[in-house]
Amino acid sequence: MSLPAGATRPLGKSWALALTALCGPASVALLCGLAMCAVLLVARRAASAAQPLAPALLPLTALVLALIAWSSRALSAIAKTSNTSRLSQAAPLTVTSASLLMLGLALGAGGRPWWAALAYWMIVALEEAWAWRSYRLARHPSRGSPAPNRSRGLSEPRLSPPLAPPAPPVTGHSWNPPHRLTQEYARASLGDGREQIRGNLHLHVPQGARTAIAHVGFCPPFAERPQFEMRLTSGPPCRLKVGQLLPQGARIEIKLHAPPTAPQTLSLEFTADGPEL
Repeated sequence: MSLPAGATRPLGKSWALALTALCGPASVALLCGLAMCAVLLVARRAASAAQPLAPALLPLTALVLALIAWSSRALSAIAKTSNTSRLSQAAPLTVTSASLLMLGLALGAGGRPWWAALAYWMIVALEEAWAWRSYRLARHPSRGSPAPNRSRGLSEPRLSPPLAPPAPPVTGHSWNPPHRLTQEYARASLGDGREQIRGNLHLHVPQGARTAIAHVGFCPPFAERPQFEMRLTSGPPCRLKVGQLLPQGARIEIKLHAPPTAPQTLSLEFTADGPEL
């Protein structure tokens, strides 16, 4: 985001942006280091050039490795951008899981004594299970909510009271909406530098269609990716999914449970809450 001529960026925000930019390289360094250690240790054990770790040190080693894996994923989550793909989000999980498995086998957690092996694998399994569960909930937030036809963004904000619809502009002429209304929304300031957009989206679905795509624009855009919620208010049963969420808009993917036998109109209610630009 460019600044107007003569404007200066706040010092605190500059430090925050700089730290965020450093999180990406730090995460990559931890992931690569963990993977390289696993590969080298497995190669040395295969060549009988390294001995298994002392059993008493296996639980402590598991805690250290779990902390490194968690730190790399946390740094990756801080540094990720709004257009992060599913593959780039799953890559840190896959690398850390494979590395911890290889390190456990190379360090001697696959043999005796049983208590040391059990302690290592329990610590690693709990940490990795928690990480994969968090990833699945982030990719499919609707699975954690029992409400039907409802999709949430990255967090779980509470819906604010409905906003009053904006009044038509006074131009001396009556405002005549088009024959088929597609979008209507209102924008309000919530204070503390945050804004909320609340509106309705009306989408025409032709006969026999199973999927549809809708787009919602935020103008002016938010300073960062907002919290986004939506729900079906009228129309045939369907599944709603946020395909992409950016500071300047959102793409909504709709999949009907059954193809309509006649043209249908879907009505959605959406709310976007985020910091103002």
